[in-house]
Amino acid sequence: MGVIRPSTEEIGLLTTTKHVGILATEGTVQSKSYELELQKFAPEIVVNQHACPLWVPLIENHKHNSEVGKKIISEDLFTLLAKDSKIDTIVLGCTHYPLVQSYLESLVESNIQIISQGSIVADKLSLYLKNHAEIDSNCSKNGEIDYLTTEDSNVFDQNTASFLGIKVQSKSIHY
Repeated sequence: MGVIRPSTEEIGLLTTTKHVGILATEGTVQSKSYELELQKFAPEIVVNQHACPLWVPLIENHKHNSEVGKKIISEDLFTLLAKDSKIDTIVLGCTHYPLVQSYLESLVESNIQIISQGSIVADKLSLYLKNHAEIDSNCSKNGEIDYLTTEDSNVFDQNTASFLGIKVQSKSIHY
């Protein structure tokens, strides 16, 4: 199912001005994935994108709430908004970015909505599985989650607890 397609199916329903901004990683912006998918579902939408290459390292190193981190994040946001004054919907195009969503919302006017993809993807997956019982029946239920990381497992566990609010015990793996 992916992340981009379910989001682009909904974006057209969320924007009233039909001008959307995408804040994403450099790779996502370069791929033009959002533009290509939006052409399928809402070709009338004007898309403006801005790459935020420092956000993931800021978030992963717990620096997104620092003075410098907030300056970088706000500059990226305002760079996007300067591209098009009609933007009323901003999509956070990276799984890390919801961790700065409340800060972003504090910076924009109330007529601009900032969309995190997590709930959209979860809702679309749930609907898909309801409509495809044959696939749902093949999904395991109430399974266990194993967390594997190529980083130090203690660091991963601390970050996961900080970001998700749950305690995990990961296993460090090496290639």
